[in-house]
This record gives sequence, structure tokens and C-alpha cells, in this order.
Amino acid sequence: MMMRLTQQTLSSQDPEFQKEGGNARSAMMEMYAYFQNIIADRRSQPNGDLSSVIANARVNGEHLSDRDVFGYFNIIATAGHDTTSYSLTGGLLGLLENPEQMAKLRADPALLPLAVEEILRWTTPVKHFCRTAVEDSEIAGKQVKAGDHLLLSYPSASFDETVYEDPFKFRVDRRPNRHLAFGTGPHVCLGQYLARFELISFFRELLARIEHIELAGTPRIVEGSFVGGVKYLPVRYRMR
Repeated sequence: MMMRLTQQTLSSQDPEFQKEGGNARSAMMEMYAYFQNIIADRRSQPNGDLSSVIANARVNGEHLSDRDVFGYFNIIATAGHDTTSYSLTGGLLGLLENPEQMAKLRADPALLPLAVEEILRWTTPVKHFCRTAVEDSEIAGKQVKAGDHLLLSYPSASFDETVYEDPFKFRVDRRPNRHLAFGTGPHVCLGQYLARFELISFFRELLARIEHIELAGTPRIVEGSFVGGVKYLPVRYRMR
């Protein structure tokens, strides 16, 4: 259920994820109703879990509003499903399309943490956020006025020629690699450490167990402008 609601909310432009008749608004309302019951339950019977901590949080002695609590529940429940899976599929596609990099990683598994950072840069599953300038400033020679809305394009940052050497080359040993796939500053992704752990664990096991792997069809990309990546990656493989 939560995967369906996540996809309908974050990839609302993809017709496949709306085939059950849902859309971003209806998915959000369904989640709100679901979490309202959890909020009420945890306030009446707190049990020490994370949802209890959030539901019973207070500011100036008063509970947070249900709307604010829902915001926390929503981001914790939806974040990481599609983003991590798109990093995984996009990273594997990057390795398949660059067999010399796959061979380099197989020959030296110690490169895996660096390879995962390159996978995150290469895929950058969250495409954009918007911020509002709080004061007049200048960015890259452009004047920004207080109140202006700014689009933060993470894929653009991930392939910035002024930051990366050969940004359009997939390199498992790229260093330094200060990508912005998780954002930065006070809004940096809360789940970044779990995402890295999952990706490292997956590729470590894959490379250790698979003797050969290749594409077995055409990858399909999610239709969406907010969160996106490879949603289908058909492969053919042979175990060791």
C-alpha cells in the first residue's frame, strides 16, 4: 500500500502508477486518513516507537498539529522507496553500459564505496526542489532578489563541468565526488546513510554471486519530473 501511495505521489506523471485510478491528490488524502488513525492511537497508547515520538512531540507544551505530524510521517514513510531503487537500477545500467568499469570494480571490491557515490551522482533520482530567497544575493553572476523562487536542479549539479572532470564519464573510482544527490545543508536527506548501506550491500552480493550479467531488453524510464529513474531493467545473468 505504501509503495503504491509513494509512486502515485512522487511519480504522479507516470500513467502506469495511476492505473488504479489514483493520483497525487487522492494518494495524499489516503495517506492523511491512514496516518490520522496512527496519530490518535500513538497519543492514546504510546509505545516508544518512532511514530509515538513524533505524534507526542510538543512545542511550548502543546502537541504539534495533526497536519504538521502528518508531514513528518509522510516524509519518513515515502522517502527512499523509489529513490534507492532508481539508484540501484540506474547504477547497474551504468555498469552494464561501461563494462570496463564493471571489470575494475570486480577486480577491486574495495572501490565499492566510491562506486556507490558515483552511482548516486550518475542517477541523481531526486530531480529538483524549489527554494525562496530570503535576501538579495548574487549566484554565478546572476542577481537574485529576496522573494525570488529558485529551482535547484540536482542532475545539472551532478554533471557540472566546472566541478567534475569528464562529468559524462561513469567512473567507479571517481574522487573527489561531492555530488548533491542527497541535497545539502539543513535539508540534506535524512536517509542518506541507509541508502548508501543498501546500495553497497546489494552490489557487494551481486558482484560476488554473478559470473556474467547483461541487458536482456530495453530499460524503461519512469515518466516524472520530480523523482525518476529506471523502473524496468531486464537482465540475463549466470551464477558463479
